[in-house]
Amino acid sequence: KGAVSREVAEQMARGVAAVTGTTCAIAVTGIMGPDGGSEEKPVGTVWVATLCGERLSSREYRVGKSRAQNIERTARLAILQMLMMLQ
Repeated sequence: KGAVSREVAEQMARGVAAVTGTTCAIAVTGIMGPDGGSEEKPVGTVWVATLCGERLSSREYRVGKSRAQNIERTARLAILQMLMMLQ
């Protein structure tokens, strides 16, 4: 599956919570570009995992081809995903 996968994003979120002692955590793994993509995982493929207590949510997004836009969009999506979890 590789570094850009649901499993890695979820492990990262759990790791952040464990290391920092926080209740909620966000983790992102992805291919921001401009290089590094493949047919299976093109540039713009990202996984976002959010963790709050025992609740864990992970989702794959395809955000685009521009590195700068991908970074911004991924940050926004990660925050939105956490906000949705907190509701």
